Amino acid sequence: MRRGTLFHKLLLALVISVSLPVVLLGYVSYDRSKDQIEEVARVFLSDNVNQNAQRMERVLTDAESLSEKALASQELQQLLKSPSPASFSDEIAFIQEMNTLISELKGPYELYVFPLQIDKFPNYANLLQYKQVSPSQELYDEAAALHGKGFWTTGWNEQWKAPDFIYVRQIRTLDNFTPVGVMAIRIPQFMIRDQLIGPSLYPQAAIIIADGDGRILSHEDPSQYGQPSLLKQGDSSYLHASLQLSVKDWTLSILLPRADITANLQKVQRFSIWMVALSLLLIVLLLSLIARSFTNPIKQIISYMKKVRIGQLKPMPEQDRQDEIGQWIYGYNAMIFSLQEQMDTIREMEKEKNDLERQMLILQINPHFLYNTLDSIKWKAQAIDEPVISEMVTRLAGMFRFTLSDGNGWTTVEREIEHVKNYAAIEQLRNPGQFKMLYQIQSDLLGARMLQLMLQPLVENAIRHGMNKRTDGRGKILITAMIEDEHIAITIADNGPGAQGGQSEGIGLANVRQRLRIYFGEAYKLETESTEKGYTVKLKHPLLPADAAIEKLDRSG
Repeated sequence: MRRGTLFHKLLLALVISVSLPVVLLGYVSYDRSKDQIEEVARVFLSDNVNQNAQRMERVLTDAESLSEKALASQELQQLLKSPSPASFSDEIAFIQEMNTLISELKGPYELYVFPLQIDKFPNYANLLQYKQVSPSQELYDEAAALHGKGFWTTGWNEQWKAPDFIYVRQIRTLDNFTPVGVMAIRIPQFMIRDQLIGPSLYPQAAIIIADGDGRILSHEDPSQYGQPSLLKQGDSSYLHASLQLSVKDWTLSILLPRADITANLQKVQRFSIWMVALSLLLIVLLLSLIARSFTNPIKQIISYMKKVRIGQLKPMPEQDRQDEIGQWIYGYNAMIFSLQEQMDTIREMEKEKNDLERQMLILQINPHFLYNTLDSIKWKAQAIDEPVISEMVTRLAGMFRFTLSDGNGWTTVEREIEHVKNYAAIEQLRNPGQFKMLYQIQSDLLGARMLQLMLQPLVENAIRHGMNKRTDGRGKILITAMIEDEHIAITIADNGPGAQGGQSEGIGLANVRQRLRIYFGEAYKLETESTEKGYTVKLKHPLLPADAAIEKLDRSG
């Protein structure tokens, strides 16, 4: 006997293969080594970016100190406060004097001075344009808005094919702080890059300076100027360390490809991959051995299920298995036995239904012919002034009209009651004064659908076995119909002899009982009660709306 469930077998195989010590050791060692190396790299990059930020700040501070020196120059103040040149020679003298002052003040960087009214110095403006420095109104406006404080900006140097760092500051008089010009200190990118020291352990690391929008201001590749940085793009393939500079919202960052960090772990990684591959191979082999123990029974079950689809209900041979496969085979056989029982029941019910339909066909005896003949008799009786015969024939014709109305075996409660009234009227005409008919019908039920010819056999049984045995003329038949627990409850009660008279069921009651069972199941049936005071039949019928899809309720169809 095979012990253990299929789940336990698969779990055992997975535990044995996945928990191999070598695979676990390889994975853990590689993962932890990678994390440790990345952490060391982060610390190293953080130290490096701090050092470079200090170097960068010194360059920026030197440029700002140079601007202070220029602002303090009395000669520059006097030259900018002097009237605009009235002639070409005056402008040449201004240019020569300005160049002399700039040479004395500029230090290691390029210094440019723009008079407040640059348009009155056309030759000086052309000279500045030749040096690729062109003051704009925006530059004047931004410098004026800072009231003597400077600001940093960048620009593209077409001559060097690289960006420049430019410090701009308004020049004001020392006595009353009146604006007289603007100065610009231009630092080429190479002078900035020369101050930055990359991490020696990681030659692929990139040092960048970016603005607040993540646009690159400085990169070892000048073509990257103005492009969004990798940090802005959210590239996770790089480690980085960043530090905010004192200038505007500029940021100094160092980016290091993760591939450079893990380069030394390639051997460990390859070893781990090989171990994982061998582990997976072992898993496949173990699972294939286990799968063979249950795939063959599954194939056998599938072959039997294919036979079920073509109508061959055959159970599988019993197998001595206690796992899920054995339970599956047991459940399949139980389903087959249940289907066989249901098929036998359906065939039996179909046979009973066909027998009932044949009985109803025998009783109908060509209702079209009878209806037309009775209609002719009615007219003959009226012609010879025989109202009783005419009434009986009219009622009988109404009964036959009822049987011809639908032709599908269904009617409404209202029409079924009308059919009963026609039948009872004929019996009352045959035996005047023998019994009375009483009706209590809930108005909500009149339009409800029900099987045809369900009540007339019950009334016929009450008249034949109840009313015909009373000779005192006090016979009564009460028909009540109401909604009870979401179904139709119709009761036919008479005050016949009941149990003392030996009243019993005839063919009509048996027919009604079988039709209820066949169409609606065992829940809907006839209930009879016989006492000394009379005989009662209660019919339980589903409550169906007038527009219900009745054909779907035919259980045997």
